Amino acid sequence: MKDSFLLIDGSFYLYRSYYTFQNLSNVFSEPIGAIHGFIRTLYNFVMKYSLVNIIVIFDAPGKNFRTKIYKQYKSNRKPMPKDLIKQINPIFDVIDSIGFPIVQVSGVEADDVIGTLVTKNTDNINSPILISTIDKDMIQLINNRVFLLHPSEKKILKSEDVVSKYGFLPNLMIDYLSLAGDSSDNIPGVPGIGKKTASILIEKIGDLKTIYRKLSKIKELKFRGSNSLYSKIVQYKKLAFLSYKLATIQTNLDLNFSIHSLKKRRTNSKKLKEFFIRYKLKSLFESFNKKLLFYF
Repeated sequence: MKDSFLLIDGSFYLYRSYYTFQNLSNVFSEPIGAIHGFIRTLYNFVMKYSLVNIIVIFDAPGKNFRTKIYKQYKSNRKPMPKDLIKQINPIFDVIDSIGFPIVQVSGVEADDVIGTLVTKNTDNINSPILISTIDKDMIQLINNRVFLLHPSEKKILKSEDVVSKYGFLPNLMIDYLSLAGDSSDNIPGVPGIGKKTASILIEKIGDLKTIYRKLSKIKELKFRGSNSLYSKIVQYKKLAFLSYKLATIQTNLDLNFSIHSLKKRRTNSKKLKEFFIRYKLKSLFESFNKKLLFYF
């Protein structure tokens, strides 16, 4: 497994850690819930995937190409809480002390960085590449070498699992989201089309372009609501293709690094110990000291 990679969606785990331990603070009354949760996450990953190359990728603050073409993109999300903002730099410090590469590209979402890392210059990688995230749009990246590690389902999602769950291959997740939308990212989709109908359209007709090329096929579908479906598809064509752009993960970014160059550095044990002492995380330090440091 030493040639395998685990790409962690740092932004997802940042928020997850914060809301899981939102009320946690240290003796200085400093909020440390996100710090505590993120370290525990890293601990669990290392214990399970000790010989895997771990890379942590974060969203960059500010606008990106999606917000430029659709102002409402992710506009349904609340601003980052102030006490979470305070914990970002310490989290970056502890990741850096452990030695894991941290990736954050200005003007680019973590999804697109991950998409590029697992796609460009990876033909010579024979070992699995795992992506740990809860984002549904990342399913489109799954192939015979790239798999999703779903934190809630606690299983590795492969192509056959996607077919079993959704009724189509992973690459068609873009088309699915173009039709059904995605409330978490505020991708509109086609109004009036839900998850079940989107799956039926893709299964029976094909991808988004094929659906619009064979509109007459919609009228042949026999299920409740199929009569009004045709008019919805025709009326909201522009919205469907806008959603397609929003849901498509970029896989060809011009990055000045590749997945091969992002290797773990030697752990700075002294700095790591100072970090745990500074934030009064004694129990976590003991876990690291007894069970993890020999990996590094």
